[in-house]
Amino acid sequence: MQIPQVDRGFSDRSGPATGCFIRDLEVAVLTLVAASVMVAFPITAHIVNPLLGILTVLLLATICAIVAPGVAIVTILASFMFQNLVVSLVSNWVHSKAEFDVIRAYNFLILCTCWLTIAIRFLMNWRTKPGNIVIFLKVTTAALTAIGVYFVVGFALYGTAAIVNLRNIAMPLLLFQICLVVFAERPVRITPALTGLGISVIFCAITEVLFRDQWLTYTNSEKYWSLFNGPNWATLQLDEHARKTGEVITTLTDTFRISFFNSPLLSDIGVPVMRIFGPNMHAISFAYCLIMFAIFTLYRGRLLQATVFIALA
Repeated sequence: MQIPQVDRGFSDRSGPATGCFIRDLEVAVLTLVAASVMVAFPITAHIVNPLLGILTVLLLATICAIVAPGVAIVTILASFMFQNLVVSLVSNWVHSKAEFDVIRAYNFLILCTCWLTIAIRFLMNWRTKPGNIVIFLKVTTAALTAIGVYFVVGFALYGTAAIVNLRNIAMPLLLFQICLVVFAERPVRITPALTGLGISVIFCAITEVLFRDQWLTYTNSEKYWSLFNGPNWATLQLDEHARKTGEVITTLTDTFRISFFNSPLLSDIGVPVMRIFGPNMHAISFAYCLIMFAIFTLYRGRLLQATVFIALA
C-alpha cells in the first residue's frame, strides 16, 4: 500500500509560489464554506422542523462523502469544533432540554453518515484493496463491535448517559477508518483547510479571553448555558456549589472561574483563572482541540503557531 505523502504547509508544489498559494487559498476557502454550510444548515432546518433537520444532515453528509470525501473529513472536524456555537446562536428557538440534546448530536450524525457511506463504497470492492488496509479496518471494526456491546449494556443500565460515552469512544475510531480509506484511495489535500480551522479557533479563543462579556452576548451564551445546565430550581447545582465551596454564583462568568490548573493541590495559592470554552462551548474538549492543533502545527514546523495553541490550552 502506498499512502500519499502528507503535506506540511500551504504548498511546496512546482510552479510559481504565488500561484500555488492562491490556488491553495481558494481550495481552503471553498472547503471551509462547504463545511460551514453542512454544519449550520441542518441546525437551521431543525428549527423549522426536526425531521427536516435530520433529513438534511443525512442528505448533505452522504453526498459529500461520495463526491468530496476530503471535504467530508474537514466537515467532521469543523462540526465538533463549531457546531455548538451555531446551536448557541439559534438556542432562542430551542424550547426543551430534549430538543437541545438532539440538535447537539448532529455532529455525531454527520460523522456516522459519512462513515457509513464510505464503508459501503469500500465494501463493494474490498477484495481489490491492499491487505494491510483491510487488517487495520478489521482490528478497528472489532474494537467498534466491542464498544457497541458495551454501549448496549450501558444503555440498559444507565439510559441516555451511555450515549455520551459511545460518542466519545467511537468517534476517534470512526474518524480513523474514514481517513485511512480516503487517504489510501486518492490524494487528498486538506492542510490548507485545517490551517483555516486553526486560525478560526485562535480568533475565537483570543476574542473570548479579551472580550468575554461581548463574546457571551453576541454568541447568545446565556441561553445556551441555561439549556445546558437546566434551571437551578430543578437541578440545585448552584446551591450545591455554594454549600461545598462557600462561593455564591451570581453570574454566568462566575461558573467559569476555577483554581490555578483546576487542581485542589494548587487551590491554596489563591490564583483564580477563567476557563476558555471556545466555539464548542466545552472547556475540556476545547483544550483537546487546541492541543490537537498544536501537534499539527509542530509537525508542520510552525513553532510560533504551536506556542499560541499551547498557551491558550
